[in-house]
Amino acid sequence: TMEVKKDNMYAAVAEDFSNATDLADYLVNKDLPFREAHAVVGQVVLHCIQENKYLLDVKLEEFKEFSELIEEDIYHVLAPETVVNARDIAGGTAKNRVEEQLNQSSSRLADSKKWIEEFAEKVNVLTK
Repeated sequence: TMEVKKDNMYAAVAEDFSNATDLADYLVNKDLPFREAHAVVGQVVLHCIQENKYLLDVKLEEFKEFSELIEEDIYHVLAPETVVNARDIAGGTAKNRVEEQLNQSSSRLADSKKWIEEFAEKVNVLTK
């Protein structure tokens, strides 16, 4: 049985730069060309590293020094829950996709168990 430690999971997403891609996507969705968005994100991440902080720690005024396109809604975009649930594709991190993967794995495991039991039964019959 696996015990999930939600606080540790939250910290793992909040205390790194895995949400930097979401910042770039945010800027691209505001019609900034990808190359420029990538450059802005690089500057923001460098700023964070120099200031020993993460993207969610950056004040709106600081963000605006890098791009006037960034608004208050950036904090929702960069929130761990939003970042995780944004990956709503096969194999993605969104809750429903993880549940799908768990269900598929459970089904495969049940099939494998059944096959092993049937095979073991055949071996027992052949070796008696």
